[in-house]
Amino acid sequence: MSTHITIFGATSGIGQCAVEEALRRNHTARAFARSAGDMTARPGLEPFPGDARDPANVAEALRGTDAVIYALGIKESVSMLWKEVTLFSKTTRILLDAMQTAGVSRLVAVTGFGAGRSRSAMSSVESLGTRPSWAAPTPTRTGRRR
Repeated sequence: MSTHITIFGATSGIGQCAVEEALRRNHTARAFARSAGDMTARPGLEPFPGDARDPANVAEALRGTDAVIYALGIKESVSMLWKEVTLFSKTTRILLDAMQTAGVSRLVAVTGFGAGRSRSAMSSVESLGTRPSWAAPTPTRTGRRR
């Protein structure tokens, strides 16, 4: 049985990988991104140009969807050090509201923050919270490992 998956952030990074994997598994992928109109059409792929900050775009993208993969990304910039980034919180609220209205209950939300090219853009404070899960445990004050 084929699942209809809407993938937000489908034209780069994790979102692009999710599209490829969905198609490889014979699912239908609705590829939602501002630049989705530039995607090459192929069987199982439905490019869906839209803006995740626009509730009407998001609601339309969810029609007939069984599941959602949320993989939005941003371009790193020095201004992120002093300027608040609200894209993720705002678009997540819009998406969750639209999913509830559409009756879609399956969501996978992923981020690549701290991986790939974003790793070098992280401050030392940000990198403290991204220790790989396969790294050696760190000792606590009591000497026990966590």
